[in-house]
Amino acid sequence: MLSLILDSILKGTNDLDSLSKIYGVNKNTLIHILGELEGISIVDEKVYVTNKISLTISALTKGVSPKLLSKYLTWSEFESEVSRILSNNGYAVFHNIFFHAKRKWQIDVVGFTHNKIVVIDCKHWKKTSSSQLREVSQKHYERTISLIKSIKLAELALKTDFAEGPVIPVIVTFISRYKGLMNNVFIVPIQFFNDFLKEIDMIIDEIPQNIFSVKGIRNPVRGEKLP
Repeated sequence: MLSLILDSILKGTNDLDSLSKIYGVNKNTLIHILGELEGISIVDEKVYVTNKISLTISALTKGVSPKLLSKYLTWSEFESEVSRILSNNGYAVFHNIFFHAKRKWQIDVVGFTHNKIVVIDCKHWKKTSSSQLREVSQKHYERTISLIKSIKLAELALKTDFAEGPVIPVIVTFISRYKGLMNNVFIVPIQFFNDFLKEIDMIIDEIPQNIFSVKGIRNPVRGEKLP
C-alpha cells in the first residue's frame, strides 16, 4: 500500500482527499502513514515532497521497492547523497576520480579521514543478481588495488589530513537484498551507509585480513612522507 501511495505522490497526486479515495484509506490513517516518512510535509491537506533523497531512503527502510523508488532518484542524486553522508561523518570527499595504472580507471567517490580511506562505487540499480554483484565487486577490488598503486591516491591524500591507515573498498547500492563482504569489498545498501561509517573501525578490527593498508605514502612532488 505504501509503495502505491508514494508512487502516486511522486507522480504528482498530492491531495489527501484524492489519495484517500484512490486507496480506500481514511485521511487520518493516511496522515499517520506518511508522517512516519522523512522528506514529506502536509500543509492544507496537501502532501509535499520537501526532500526527495530523504524520502527515498526512509521509504527503503519501510520496505518500499527499490525498483519503484529508483525511478524518481537519478544516479547523480544518489552519488550526491553518498557524498553527503561521508562528509557528515568527517570525511574529505572527492568525486569522479580518473587515473591511469596500466589502463584508465574511474572511481565514483573517495573519502579520507586522518586514518582511513574509503573507495566507493555507487550502484543505482533497480535490481541485480548475486552473480552480477560478484562480477562488479571483483572489478571494484581491482580498481581499488590500482588506485593504491597509482600516484593519484597520494595526490588526493596530500589535500587532506590523511597520514596512514586502511583503504576500504565499498559498493553502495540501492538494493537491500545483498549486504556484507564479497571479493574483499563491502556491499552496503544506501539506507545502512551512515551506520556502516559509524561502525567502520569495529568492522575493520573484526576482519583485518581483508583490508588494504596504506603506509608511508610519499609526496609525488617533493618525495616527502605525509605527516
